[in-house]
Amino acid sequence: MIINIDGYKTTDPSEITTAFCNFFANITTEYRSSTATGQPDFVKVEKLLKEKLNGIPQFIIPMVTVEFVMKQFSSLKSDTSTGFDNLRAEVLKCSAHVISAPITKIINLSITMPLFTSRWKCARATPIFKGGSPTDMNCYRPKHS
Repeated sequence: MIINIDGYKTTDPSEITTAFCNFFANITTEYRSSTATGQPDFVKVEKLLKEKLNGIPQFIIPMVTVEFVMKQFSSLKSDTSTGFDNLRAEVLKCSAHVISAPITKIINLSITMPLFTSRWKCARATPIFKGGSPTDMNCYRPKHS
């Protein structure tokens, strides 16, 4: 793979990975205002959400129950690889009766409070080519896994 990074073409996997990471992480900067605080321009964000949600005036994430969390743990596939926490699905399934209540509380606090731990702000993003020049990062979209 060859990618053009600021006019410089590279095939170095490390440079390409870093470039895509920075590109995908900063793609939302167009929705930030040019104010001194650099806070999001909520008028632009609201407009974007209305466009994406077909005019639905509000977006509500419901609280979860312990039963729901336990059901999610029991439905995990045992043959999949671990996530960022390095916990195998079998461990989570076996300990579901012990960890479901605290996990439920953490999830519900995350829904009600506007704070997220930085450890939850990581994702695996694979660049998917959309068409155009394969050396142009704007011709890729992220696929999260």
